[in-house]
Amino acid sequence: MNPRFRSSAALLGSLTLSISLVSAAAAQESRVISEVEARRAMTQAIRLDARARAILERASKSYAQMQSLAVETRVPKAESYLALKREGLYQLINRKASRELISFAVCDGKTLYEYGEQNRQWIERDSALLKRWVVPPPARLFLDPRGWGAAMVGRDGRPAVREIAFRHGGREAWDGRPAEVLLVEILARAGAEWRIFTARRYFSPVSGLLIGYRNGHQTFKLKNTPNKPMKASDFRFTPVPGAIKALG
Repeated sequence: MNPRFRSSAALLGSLTLSISLVSAAAAQESRVISEVEARRAMTQAIRLDARARAILERASKSYAQMQSLAVETRVPKAESYLALKREGLYQLINRKASRELISFAVCDGKTLYEYGEQNRQWIERDSALLKRWVVPPPARLFLDPRGWGAAMVGRDGRPAVREIAFRHGGREAWDGRPAEVLLVEILARAGAEWRIFTARRYFSPVSGLLIGYRNGHQTFKLKNTPNKPMKASDFRFTPVPGAIKALG
């Protein structure tokens, strides 16, 4: 078979986004657990202390009040642009620091499209998947403001990520600003393995919004623009010239 015409399952592996939670699961700080332990952790009650709950409550309120949100994220050697608008409009563009396209995903409220530049192929899915999908943390907070601990599915439709515990980590400076630190214990599927690692998330004590996070050795700096004017046409999918639709 021509390698350009691979199945959608194979394509999904090439579309693992640079800001995906799963990318951090291979960090040195993670530990491997068994399939049995992972299934148990997927269904048990989440753990959170009182201060962590207060931070999440405030964040939930802040995100729920927005009608739209734009987030620019920078990591070493890569950057992303995230746009969200109610109801169900979503766009995520990932680029190298040189501005070369890596991948993008867009949802017009009916269909969710995902494209990978490496294979120059796109996949179409029902938009209902979006609220359960593994998406960047600010997108999760916007799409489901009170969905703490909800299991997220990977691009193969199987459970892939769950935040299982939240602890307050004190206050620290983040990018020159004071921030509340939330330590989030995350269960993630990385290939055939299940791993647990702890991410550090930084919330503004003023706005309640997520302003940055660290997964393993990766640092993600966020620039939020709440209620940015957006049009439905901004979320229309247009195939990249020469790209093809992946086989299902």
